[in-house]
Amino acid sequence: MLGVSISTGSLDNFRILAARLLGPFMDELKETIRKAEAAYFDETGIRIDGKRLWAHVASTDLHTFYAADQQRGGAAHDRMDILPRFEGIAHHDALPAYNVFTEAKHSLCNAHGLRELNGVIDREKDPLKSQWAVDLKVLLKEANAAVNQTKKGKLTVKSQRDYRREYKRLIKAGLLLHPHQPKPSTQKRGRAKQTKTRNLLLRLQKRRNSYLLFLKDSSASFTNNQAEQDLRMLKVKNKISGCFRSMKASEEFMAIKSYISTAIKQGLDPIERMLDLFVGRKEKVLALAKIP
Repeated sequence: MLGVSISTGSLDNFRILAARLLGPFMDELKETIRKAEAAYFDETGIRIDGKRLWAHVASTDLHTFYAADQQRGGAAHDRMDILPRFEGIAHHDALPAYNVFTEAKHSLCNAHGLRELNGVIDREKDPLKSQWAVDLKVLLKEANAAVNQTKKGKLTVKSQRDYRREYKRLIKAGLLLHPHQPKPSTQKRGRAKQTKTRNLLLRLQKRRNSYLLFLKDSSASFTNNQAEQDLRMLKVKNKISGCFRSMKASEEFMAIKSYISTAIKQGLDPIERMLDLFVGRKEKVLALAKIP
């Protein structure tokens, strides 16, 4: 920006200093997201020191918390220490690791669901075996449009009941077309392997309340797109830079990225906010982590 050449060592020192100064901000940010009515959670693979590890995000419309971890599942969220104490609506995909956090209400991402239904349509050669998926896609999109047209962000009890009844009917029709597969006589242990389509149907049936939470709760979103958008720049960085050189450096980067992303979400100039950080304007830095 200024035409000044800066050594790699200086850039390293800037990153280390910024991450250290952001310690109180990150603590306050965690607490703010824990208390949110709704939050969005996701993870993506990253390369650290040549190994495949994970970047996690917990976010709201105004705040973003990033973390790097060696694991993808529940142990990583225990170390982040947001989901274990979160009691609002947790938006996420169908990764089973999220299910252990029972204090939260779970809202499963319908964007993922729609993509999986597209997979059924592409995979099944007989159109009759995938008609339920075509109809379910239409139903979910219609339900989302209906919610978006309401002033309160949720449907009437009667409308909710109608959509739920049709949802159940379509799942039942799909299960009849994709029956349970018996265990082969050669298989001695474990459960009988089921088709991808049947496994999806069983999940849609079992987790229907989580997929349809957006019908009755105005704080629940149809998708988990907020978290996916928050992770997008990390994927871009991974493609351009290849990987982080160490876990410590990745953790420092995540703290700085959390601060910058939060500033941008609140309509603030990230460069001005970095200036606040380095010159010691602690109140302004901490204010970003709080609810405006």
